[in-house]
Amino acid sequence: MVTNVVIVVVLAALWSPSRADLSTAPITTDWIPKVSRKMTTFAESQTGALQLVKEYDDNLHFTQVQIDGEAQLHLLTLAAGDRLKMCRDILHRNKAEIEASHAQGPTGGAPASDCCDNLGQLEYDPRFLQQIVNDSCGTLTAATGAPNTVRPSVYDTMKSNMQQMSGVTWQYYGAKEGEYHQFPKNNRSCQGNAHIFRDWYVSAASPKKKNVVIVIDVSLSMQEHNRLELAKQAALTVLDTLTARDWAGVVSFSDNAETPEGCLGDSLGEANPGNIAIMREFINNLRPILYTKYAKGFLKAFDLFYKAKQDKAEQFYDSHDVIIFLTDGEPTDPQDVLDQITEGQNRMSRSVHIFTYGLGNDLQTALSGWCHDPNDPCTSSRSP
Repeated sequence: MVTNVVIVVVLAALWSPSRADLSTAPITTDWIPKVSRKMTTFAESQTGALQLVKEYDDNLHFTQVQIDGEAQLHLLTLAAGDRLKMCRDILHRNKAEIEASHAQGPTGGAPASDCCDNLGQLEYDPRFLQQIVNDSCGTLTAATGAPNTVRPSVYDTMKSNMQQMSGVTWQYYGAKEGEYHQFPKNNRSCQGNAHIFRDWYVSAASPKKKNVVIVIDVSLSMQEHNRLELAKQAALTVLDTLTARDWAGVVSFSDNAETPEGCLGDSLGEANPGNIAIMREFINNLRPILYTKYAKGFLKAFDLFYKAKQDKAEQFYDSHDVIIFLTDGEPTDPQDVLDQITEGQNRMSRSVHIFTYGLGNDLQTALSGWCHDPNDPCTSSRSP
């Protein structure tokens, strides 16, 4: 209440209305410094901000020391090298222990339990900046029927690693059969995609850098049976598997092809958090439109590839170049599709692999109208 009274009084004292025409009255600014001084005085009387700043300045001390920059840089390099070497040793130790356990076959006994059903007592750990179960048991989540090939000795090794090196945090192992092991235990794996869809697993399983364009059908039929939402989730899952060494782009098509605004509309972009966020927003905002013109989508996808290769050819050396094509029906322009793909492949020296994923009952026979039916043994399923 005191604040309101003071401010009202100050403003009232500064304003002096005139009977003259206000539209022609000169606009004065001499009141601004007065208001500033009044507000500063009020703030200091209520908070003591200026006194705090003065006390901080009075107690601030520093000493100027001449150092040998080259020598300090050398010491930092050695320290970083030692740390990386220790991390490598830990990885080799875990690998050897896991391989030895795996060689003995499934552990047998009770089936693997889901860690999310048996978390125990979670406690906050400053090393992990979250709650964990810091005991001798690691976390195990396994797909239904997946074998458990990791024995307690693996967990013991992981715990020993964490004790020996302060910088060690999460240690985990995933297998294509479905088992996933993590130390220490917490709920970080209880939500989200399975480990086979995570960037660390995909980069290990497929170590080559990737150039990926996701092409999504947004024709009117995609609104049926939740097909567009399924396509969106598939596309977002693909984005989650990419690492910073990959490049990516996304295209939607109906009667025309659309891409995100900005640089991602003309070329592929590095799969860094900023670009991934832009692509995720573009995908989440997709809505069904009208036709199913495959050629429009392929034309734009190959344009993105070609522009990226022109700008940074080295990104396409020893890489996987992939178009992921998501659709629910046969094209309205079958006569143009093969020509467009052939032209695009010629521009890219036939390096692009095309993976087509059909959504819905309309594609049960895979009769797309622009390629052979792979379900018919009398026809060839060779793609262009």
